[in-house]
Amino acid sequence: MKPICLLAVAVAVMLLSVPAAIAGKVMPISAEGLQAVLHESDGNRVVVFMAAWCAPCVEELPIINRLAADYAPHGLKVIGVALDSGGPEAMQPIVDRHQIRFPIYWAGETAIQTCRISRLPLMLLIRDGEEVKRIAGGRSQEAIEADFRSFME
Repeated sequence: MKPICLLAVAVAVMLLSVPAAIAGKVMPISAEGLQAVLHESDGNRVVVFMAAWCAPCVEELPIINRLAADYAPHGLKVIGVALDSGGPEAMQPIVDRHQIRFPIYWAGETAIQTCRISRLPLMLLIRDGEEVKRIAGGRSQEAIEADFRSFME
């Protein structure tokens, strides 16, 4: 099989394993789909794990939403992952209220062990499929902005 065909097959498999996220809509994602999101090797990504019951998570969302828009032209992808036991519906009202425009998936509580999550919010800075930094716990707007800025330098 020619290399271009192999690439097309690989892309098709990846797209089928990760549900298309619709801006503003929390979408369920399988464990396999979440792994694909975490290990996708195409540039810089910030993956934010959150829950509706986590006050710092909710407080940081508007800041991250703005930074996602600011850095998108520079190739940064921001992806949210909700861990609520109540399904996508638990996070949806918060996404609506803050008009979040980056994709947010619902992985449920099983992702806590799979992704070694000990504190929320948890932000993973991923470069070309490799985790380069893990930042846990609530932080100030200035600290979040500094994290994005240094990651994109």
